[in-house]
Amino acid sequence: MNLADGTIKVHLHHIFQKLEISNRTVLAALAISRSELHTAPDEPDSLGLLRQDPASAN
Repeated sequence: MNLADGTIKVHLHHIFQKLEISNRTVLAALAISRSELHTAPDEPDSLGLLRQDPASAN
């Protein structure tokens, strides 16, 4: 994507305003907490799958 840094900063600023947060760290924490809320107890955790040892996949 050929986007200027300023364009990205403007979009992030609007996202921060709508969510009433102050920075990217808070945004990441919010995304993780919401992701955990939407994972059903019997579903595999997507983050756990990313950390899975490739050798144990078979």
